Amino acid sequence: MTVDGRPAALRGPMQGAVLARLVVAAGAVVSADLLIEDLWQGEPPPKASSALQAHISYLRRALEPHRPPRAPARVVISQAPGYALRAEPTTVDAWHFERLLATAATEPDLSTHYRALGAALSLWRGPALAAYADSDWAAAEITRLLPLLLPLPAACCQPGPESHSDERHRRSDQRDCNPHPYLLTAGTGLVCNLRASSNGRRR
Repeated sequence: MTVDGRPAALRGPMQGAVLARLVVAAGAVVSADLLIEDLWQGEPPPKASSALQAHISYLRRALEPHRPPRAPARVVISQAPGYALRAEPTTVDAWHFERLLATAATEPDLSTHYRALGAALSLWRGPALAAYADSDWAAAEITRLLPLLLPLPAACCQPGPESHSDERHRRSDQRDCNPHPYLLTAGTGLVCNLRASSNGRRR
């Protein structure tokens, strides 16, 4: 997630886990009990509720560094029975990714269609939820994202109507077929380098 155009400055892996869990919920409220269950994988510490509140507090500071003291949080909100993420979709890569796919799916102009697909693919700069892949909630999200991501390398490389006009455009299209080196692999949530692992396969 970005803040003021830069990656959010999170303090430690647990803040990242809280944020990731709220991102996976796609704006829906996640109960405090479920957050505790998921974050500590069924083995919460004795004061898990207080620990969760502390992580939420630090996360709010990271995501709203300019929020005045005592002003209500607008990004990570409290709503019974827990918390929800209310962020602009363009600041959350996973949300932006799916919005771009939706745009491409309904875009009649081929040039705009392929640009949206390429932009969606370019958001995958590294492993998706890899730090939490052994958690049930993260594994389920990785499985959901996989069929959305897998077709993109080939789809975004389909030539547009202008791509055959000359050799210069053709070479440009070929370069644009590799907007990033990562691809989610089935069942693990790990990332492989397409240029290394798929050298003979056209992206």
